[in-house]
Amino acid sequence: MAFRSARVPLPYLLGSAMALSLGITTCGSYAPAHAAGEDWVPITIRNGNFSKEAAGTAVSKIAPEFWVNEFDDGTVSANPTWLVPATKAKHPKWLQAVGLNGDTGAQTVQTRLWGVRDKTTVELKFDAAPSTSDVDPSCTGAAAPYKVGPTGTAFTTPASGWRTETVTFTAVGDHPKISFTSTGGANKCGALITNVTARVDRNTFTKPNQFIKRNDLPWTAYKALVLTPVDWNTANSPNQFCSGSAVGDCYFVVDPSRTYKYFAENRILGNAYLNCTRNAITDKRTVSWTEEGFDPFNQEANRVKTSIAQSKENKGGDDYDLGRETTSSTTVDYLVRFKAVEAGYQRNDLNPNQANTETPLTSPRTTSQDITVTVQPGEASWIEVQPARERIAGVYSGNLGAKAGAGQVRSWISIDTMLDFPSSKAPDRAYQRTGPLTETERKHCMTERPLLVTPDNDGTPATPGVRNAPAPAGNANLVTAQVTPAGRETRSVPVAPQAK
Repeated sequence: MAFRSARVPLPYLLGSAMALSLGITTCGSYAPAHAAGEDWVPITIRNGNFSKEAAGTAVSKIAPEFWVNEFDDGTVSANPTWLVPATKAKHPKWLQAVGLNGDTGAQTVQTRLWGVRDKTTVELKFDAAPSTSDVDPSCTGAAAPYKVGPTGTAFTTPASGWRTETVTFTAVGDHPKISFTSTGGANKCGALITNVTARVDRNTFTKPNQFIKRNDLPWTAYKALVLTPVDWNTANSPNQFCSGSAVGDCYFVVDPSRTYKYFAENRILGNAYLNCTRNAITDKRTVSWTEEGFDPFNQEANRVKTSIAQSKENKGGDDYDLGRETTSSTTVDYLVRFKAVEAGYQRNDLNPNQANTETPLTSPRTTSQDITVTVQPGEASWIEVQPARERIAGVYSGNLGAKAGAGQVRSWISIDTMLDFPSSKAPDRAYQRTGPLTETERKHCMTERPLLVTPDNDGTPATPGVRNAPAPAGNANLVTAQVTPAGRETRSVPVAPQAK
């Protein structure tokens, strides 16, 4: 039977019977593991409480960071919305707010729900209030009309105080825009908006593509709110993204609809052990393996294997820090990219067992196990591992420069991407696979036959390629050879770590 394996979502495999053979493809519908009633997943909105820029003590003519004063027809207002400090907004959570009327009347603000996918059900919540004399002496606190996109739903603020409103819609396309637009009110006296949050219904998630190779992870970069891909090598490109930034300026939002756990394809560890005797042999040995991390940034940069960063082929051991690029004149540290993923991972509670640690993502991860296996006479045995991994999809957002002018946000970029790391929530699976000796292995037994007729079971392995060698640590009655799993019937059993 030909040897083959499949990538299957980890939540599915964890619920499967342990009789699962590594050589059989297992299929099942993808269903993210979650408790009953937990159908809604929060989505991080960048600067949803309008804390950036800091408004100081006065109402300022400043567009909030990561939002733009852009109308539905694509025109950008030359007269931005107001940024209202907490002392004047008087929100119960002491938040800053955006005033939808500029000094010449009705204005708008927009942003995108990065990571929200097409046809996903979204629930948008926000707080609204009228402008009072604290905002401007001309404001009387009258109820102010406004509308919310993308639905265009009309609202009116209460005559006084704050009220939470909700809009539910189905996303049309990835990363849908949301907007708040004034539809009336005197100059400076429009609706105040803050505390904008969103969540998505996980029951509307579409199945992610689980057949993307780890050495070909996708990414698409966008400039500001424009969904036109940015080339890797252009000015202010992803190549320089997050370099020299603080973690707080390099923001990662996890996309729960495409983030999942899985067991990767199984692979063989070391050689096969042949029992050329007439008795079962119990063997003790230590097996070790390493799981690496993969990211698209180093892959795209095509960094060479001799550098400290990962190679495009992703076969190296230095591929987990999301890049430390060394040039002839300087060293650029991209480690902040990895820290941003860690922070986003924690915020979405996708790693509850290590949510308070500094490194919830681990890469590379090296595992060593002391195991004891029994090899039947006339059979070959080898160890295989099926690594538990986590594929993390999401969107980076970060600044790329200074503001272009009054009312404009900084030049910034968003990268829709995917990363792949060893799982920190589930252990790898180790298996012993055994099957009858092939004709080649039988001939190998004739040339490497041990002198001992009866197994000594002393826990010392044979020395590869040395006939009748003194027994080192292991079993001297097992002969080693290269593994040839194809062309024979085999069986597999889980291998538990040996008790210390």
